[in-house]
Amino acid sequence: MFKSRPFIYALFAVTAFAGANAATAADIASVNGKNITEQDYELFVQENKKPQSASIDRQQVIDELINRELIFQDAMSNGLDKNPELLKKLEMIKLNLLIGAALEKAVDTPEITDSDLKKLYTEKLANFAQREYKARHILVNSKAEAEAVIRELDKGADFAELAKSKSVGPTGKKGGELGWFAPNQMVAEFSTAVTAMNKNQYTKEPVQTQFGYHVILLEDSREAKAPSFDSVKAQLKQLLRQQRATAYLESLRKKANITVK
Repeated sequence: MFKSRPFIYALFAVTAFAGANAATAADIASVNGKNITEQDYELFVQENKKPQSASIDRQQVIDELINRELIFQDAMSNGLDKNPELLKKLEMIKLNLLIGAALEKAVDTPEITDSDLKKLYTEKLANFAQREYKARHILVNSKAEAEAVIRELDKGADFAELAKSKSVGPTGKKGGELGWFAPNQMVAEFSTAVTAMNKNQYTKEPVQTQFGYHVILLEDSREAKAPSFDSVKAQLKQLLRQQRATAYLESLRKKANITVK
């Protein structure tokens, strides 16, 4: 079965699309003199897409279109097209459709090419971190607690075990393990401390961030490998579309006279 749609949406779909390009669309049924066209059929199938593996029963779709037209005609005969609440909802549906169409045009015009995406890829590579770091940390609530942890480490305590017993962060149960990360994935104070450390070194002073006080152990670092263009092409396209949408909205705001009351 086709996925169900709210009746108000179905009503709008019929009024918006039924009979479009009637001169060029072949009629497949008639309900009380109102033609249902091949284009109506195609639009309905497109709006109610089934999984790729599922087949479409053409007669079932035609019967559904006939049923919808019958209900639509009954609604019109009962004056529902003049119902203020329904009219308001229809106006909102129309508004949403036009907004979607305008945004789609803005983000896809001109057509996004590989050249556009490669330019964005090059821009992103310029900010790509050259190294990645593997670290553990112990997060506590006060500077005094962090200094106490450092004193225990100075005496030879095991970092991972201390993290399990002392850290209030979510990684504490895993011995404070953070895995591999790029500096820009961490808050600035944390990244600054890590990038200045040597392998197997822990911070001798607590590192304060918005989350609390950290004691950090740098386990390793390595040269970062940039992702290939093909592997991030889809993400780049989505990012470019978002940038175009933002620029489009900003241009509209600059030209508009907006008053917030």
